[in-house]
Amino acid sequence: MALDEVLFVGVRQPVLRFYGWDQPCWTIGYSQSWKEVPEGACFIRRITGGGSVLHGEDLTYSLVVPRECEFARLSPRESYRRIHGALRDALGKLGLSADLAREMDGCASPRCFDSATIFDVTVKGRKIAGGAQRRSKKGLLHQGSIRLDAISDWEALEAVFASFLALELKVHWTMDSPTQQEGQEAHMLERLRYTSPAWNKRW
Repeated sequence: MALDEVLFVGVRQPVLRFYGWDQPCWTIGYSQSWKEVPEGACFIRRITGGGSVLHGEDLTYSLVVPRECEFARLSPRESYRRIHGALRDALGKLGLSADLAREMDGCASPRCFDSATIFDVTVKGRKIAGGAQRRSKKGLLHQGSIRLDAISDWEALEAVFASFLALELKVHWTMDSPTQQEGQEAHMLERLRYTSPAWNKRW
């Protein structure tokens, strides 16, 4: 979460990041009550909105796009549709038929995967991917989670999803790592914000 914020604040070019979790942990939306998390569970507050998500067996990713890119100036709904459209197409290339939800499939829930909202990714009517966004004068941050038992080769999904996103954003990805400065800023944010009860239990 800290590194995503650092990349978002300092965005200069599109960045796509995939990452995992060393233990099961919940993330909660920026405005959510921390009491939505099961008692005693690990959790951390995002800077994006949306509902709570249990991580650990999912593929988690973030996409940062600077304001100078046309994609960052799309409406939230349209950018959400295009990101998840790229994921749907990636799954299709790997042999799995997925769809984009056209409407909410149930009552709104504080837990992200309890129900699909418009343009979430579904397989056989079950939501398998959702996301949340934040925008600033500098650009767009999209944080997403993919849950799919049918995919055994996560690295293949990462590669194909990245290729479809590159087409949407009209970019060519190159492999990279956070700079030393970005790493230092992320560690500082981790200490000052993301491990702080003042942040995680603010609502």
